[in-house]
Amino acid sequence: MPVLLHKILFFILSLLISQVVKGQMSSSEEPTSLPLEEITFITDRDIYLSGEKIWFSASCEIDGKPEQTMSRILYVELYNYSHKSVVKNKYRLQKGRANGVLDIPSEFLSGNYFLRAYTQYLKNFPSEIYFTKLITIINPLLPLPAQTKDTQSKIDSLAEGDNDRVIVRSDLVPASQKKIELKTNKEIYEPRELVTLEILNVDGSMDLTVSVVKKGTLFEEDKILTQLPDIISPQSTKSKWLPEIRDVSISGIVIDKQTGLPQTGIPVYLSVGKENPQIHIYRSGEKGEFIFSLNNFERFQEVFLCPLSEADDELEIKIVSDFLPDFPELNEVTFSIDSSQMMFLEQMHINMQASKAFNTEPGHNPLQYSHLPFPFANPPISVVLDDYIETPTMEMVFRELVPRVRVRKKHGIYRLSVFDFDNSLNYTEPLILIDNIPVFEVNELLKIQPAYVEKIEVHNSPLILGDNIILGTIMITTTTTNFGGMIMPETSTFLKYRTLTSSYQFDPPEYNTKEKKQDTKADFRNTLYWDPSLRIKSNTSISFYTSDHLSEYEVIVRGKTARGKQVLGRTGFRVVK
Repeated sequence: MPVLLHKILFFILSLLISQVVKGQMSSSEEPTSLPLEEITFITDRDIYLSGEKIWFSASCEIDGKPEQTMSRILYVELYNYSHKSVVKNKYRLQKGRANGVLDIPSEFLSGNYFLRAYTQYLKNFPSEIYFTKLITIINPLLPLPAQTKDTQSKIDSLAEGDNDRVIVRSDLVPASQKKIELKTNKEIYEPRELVTLEILNVDGSMDLTVSVVKKGTLFEEDKILTQLPDIISPQSTKSKWLPEIRDVSISGIVIDKQTGLPQTGIPVYLSVGKENPQIHIYRSGEKGEFIFSLNNFERFQEVFLCPLSEADDELEIKIVSDFLPDFPELNEVTFSIDSSQMMFLEQMHINMQASKAFNTEPGHNPLQYSHLPFPFANPPISVVLDDYIETPTMEMVFRELVPRVRVRKKHGIYRLSVFDFDNSLNYTEPLILIDNIPVFEVNELLKIQPAYVEKIEVHNSPLILGDNIILGTIMITTTTTNFGGMIMPETSTFLKYRTLTSSYQFDPPEYNTKEKKQDTKADFRNTLYWDPSLRIKSNTSISFYTSDHLSEYEVIVRGKTARGKQVLGRTGFRVVK
């Protein structure tokens, strides 16, 4: 059975069982809860500079089984104590795993921030259970925030175990869990020298992340400020938010502008993308709701939405926020930087500047998404207007130049129809697109100056678009960026919508030849090595090269066994001249 179909059936079965149980139980019985997706989120380090990258590894599981997870999209937010999200990204989950980077804007103020990760399906549960991690960000170009006199006492209190101040989970492993042994082949290395790291005490399959970073950029395990006792996962029986089992989705409701009531059965048209366009149609549900899947897009995309009503109703579209606006209440963990850390931060800053100046920052995008085929490609009829003498109006263009298209006018209202010659049928309600945007007002379309139109293409046979059969299609391509100046309906909505964030792969340089070792390009990095998805079954070893930076480094390996038991290994080494 295909994986996608398995996920759909699994979720539907869960909902059906929940409904049957609720219908059969007595008043004293509790309803069956929905299955809970559990997120784990690991970063390469805990302390960053403004302008750096946060490398991360994430997993999404149900009962410790990533193959049973339903969601395909992971939402990641970086926010501050004021509950303001300063970075919002979406990443693709593949077999329950996601790896990538978050770019920290260079204008960030110094302070403590929170990373949280969740899926759209997890919006059915309280935000307090979302995996949340504390990180520290320093802006070396701005003065540090003023620190209070009782700063040190608060830090000491937290370090001694008074850690119920914040509702935040640590990605470090509790001391009671499995430890793995790490050994490097040496304790001291030279710049650009090969390091061999052995991972020992492995007694079965493990999914691990390996991070090698400048010492001091990881929180100390015995003084971690974010460790809390296990939070009991609350039950939820509401299924308002369905899992995104295909790709990034956009949803909303159609309402009557006058009454504010939801409107059922209204066709909603969506158009997205210019180079690789997609067009979708969805008929609103019982509560006016609609949902679209935007497939294989990256970054922000221009999205057009418009409801089509056969009556004179004044309709309006309300878009549902893709990122959750709810935040848990967090007590502040005091931000503190003392004079002994200033030299350490200056070294980090020099490393970051050198990496940018010499373009030695690791990371490239290995994924190339295959875009969906456009259903209206390769039309049998195509008319390029420059091939003909100048025509004064669009009405004349359609009447005289475009075959199989007829112009009708009744009571001052224009209509276009498409004639299917093979089947001797006349399609009176064709889909009309201008620069891939659906058009519903032919009168407005005919006001366009023909000089702004590059070509007109026609499909004069039926096409299938999702659950819809399109009887005739007219596509107009203009030479403008404003649809030839055409006025769009008041019910239409244009917005920039966030789709997937590009995935990156950590690719540090290899100094495996004499020429590479003598290369004059400086190599300074605060993260020396990062492997977000190391899968092993027995003791193994990995190798990487040191950089030009003379420093102490920490190696931390985190992950889970095949049975879901967390593991941790930690060691270090030095690079000297």
